[in-house]
Amino acid sequence: MILNNNEQNCALHLAARNGHTDIVRLLLLNGMDINRTTINDGTALHVACRNGRYETAKLLLECGIDVNLCNSYEQTAEEVVIKQKSGNDIKRLIKEFSDAVLVRAVRSYTDNHVGALNFSEGDCITVLERNSSGQWRGFILQEDLTTRMGYFPHTHVQLNNNSELCDGFK
Repeated sequence: MILNNNEQNCALHLAARNGHTDIVRLLLLNGMDINRTTINDGTALHVACRNGRYETAKLLLECGIDVNLCNSYEQTAEEVVIKQKSGNDIKRLIKEFSDAVLVRAVRSYTDNHVGALNFSEGDCITVLERNSSGQWRGFILQEDLTTRMGYFPHTHVQLNNNSELCDGFK
């Protein structure tokens, strides 16, 4: 889906290409469409992946970029990075976020152990790993587009059936 066929670059894509993660964060905080697609590059995630910009790709994924959008060659960002010889860390990152689910905290959770994710009732959490022990790993996207990541018990959250229940950039 090309939003503007005449547009070949935008600030978000240029920042992603050069690995300027702080500029990407600033653009998103100021309302730039995270899923903006250009005729040559696809999304900023395509650009970050193609240029090996792990931290930038991670930020875009944390902020909710649509991993299923295609570039002009009908490739997702994952398909772009798969064709590269390097970039295994980005491949793993995209796979992890492709399997992520959104949950809503149904009650607060506080744990002083290192690695625990503390949260309040109503918080939206992106779950990256669910295991049989009942300890899930996820993160909370904060207003400044930084994240808090950690483990928490699955009994404190409920799966979201409606993505509109969580604020964000999706």
